[in-house]
Amino acid sequence: PIFNESAEKNGLQLYTAPRGSPENFGSDLKAQHPVIRTNPVTGWKSVFAVGHHAKRINEVSEAESKHLLEWFVRLIVENHDLQVRTRWQSPNDLAIWDNRSVYHTATYDFEGQGERTGQRAVSLGERPYLDPQSTGRREALAKLEQQ
Repeated sequence: PIFNESAEKNGLQLYTAPRGSPENFGSDLKAQHPVIRTNPVTGWKSVFAVGHHAKRINEVSEAESKHLLEWFVRLIVENHDLQVRTRWQSPNDLAIWDNRSVYHTATYDFEGQGERTGQRAVSLGERPYLDPQSTGRREALAKLEQQ
């Protein structure tokens, strides 16, 4: 919904033909994902219902959903041990992240270093899922230390 509003506001048309996955087409950009998902590369669980794209958590009341979504954002914003901050130092600096496990936001601290631009590269991804046997990062790293 936000993509549609932004495109309309800027006089742009969304690409509606198939975009890689057979399920990814049209202008109705809606999806349902688990709140906690498993990263298929690391096998670690992470919170996936964060940011302005997450509108509601199913199977809880509207008030509970609102509270949980706000709590997830606070969890990330207020816990500096969960954050990585890049200080742009040169026009050739580059940041790459995995959207399956990272919530990102711009920090405007690059004054005097020229224009900052971003290019998004997206591959065909898997449908988000939760493996009940997956562990969190903390648990997985603790097991490695014990070995």
